[in-house]
Amino acid sequence: MEVSRDSDYTRWVEKYSAAANWYPVTWANVSLSAGRKERHTDYDNSADSTSNAGGGDRYPAFVKSQKFSTDDFAVRLTLRPLRGLTAVTRVDFQKTDVASHEVGLTTVNSAKIKSTILSQSLTWSPASRLFLQGAINHVSDEIDTPANSITGTAAGLVQLSENNYWNANLTAGIVLDDTTDLTLSYDHCFIDNWVDNSAKTVPYLSSAREHLAQATLTRRINRNLSVSFKYAYARNDDISSAHLNDYEAHLLYTKVQFRF
Repeated sequence: MEVSRDSDYTRWVEKYSAAANWYPVTWANVSLSAGRKERHTDYDNSADSTSNAGGGDRYPAFVKSQKFSTDDFAVRLTLRPLRGLTAVTRVDFQKTDVASHEVGLTTVNSAKIKSTILSQSLTWSPASRLFLQGAINHVSDEIDTPANSITGTAAGLVQLSENNYWNANLTAGIVLDDTTDLTLSYDHCFIDNWVDNSAKTVPYLSSAREHLAQATLTRRINRNLSVSFKYAYARNDDISSAHLNDYEAHLLYTKVQFRF
């Protein structure tokens, strides 16, 4: 069976934002920001290989319009209690409502998307040739659709789509001499979303632990020419596949850069 369509679309985007900064003391500041974004897309399907008149398969051209309404809010606290020490705490929240209008049907709220990000970083420069940085982030992200609440024999076929994870990073930068820098870093990501839904359908959510260690040496030959050498080691423990998709990887990378 051949499936084809010919569609034109018109997209209208509107965005509003506001921000404010407050410096209560010389070593601290608070930043606030908020915004709203509207995106409306209308589809003109001039050709469709499948008729939408019946109750059968409506693919491929069955969407008449979609509207995305997004609200976001962020607050950031920056502290510099000591010379060379900076701490940044940040909270981001975003919510999106999706309304879809399909051919022959009324407009429905087809999805709700929520995302919350909590971030904390600490940067310390104990000496002019050394800096240390640590950061930890937690992301909570979910997509909820009307299909999640279907009852009867179809119950459980569509899960709540979650993408929640923790991420931690440690970085050290060292100036070895006037022309040579060394950067060391380690990243760890923990994902725990997998739910065994195999009795109903294919489980799509995932759980894993990811590790990445890197070392980069950069040498400036002159004001125009520099060369860098990188070694990286990565490991992925795929819990959702019963560790059948685990892997380890090594990377050796060299870059020569010339600036005119």
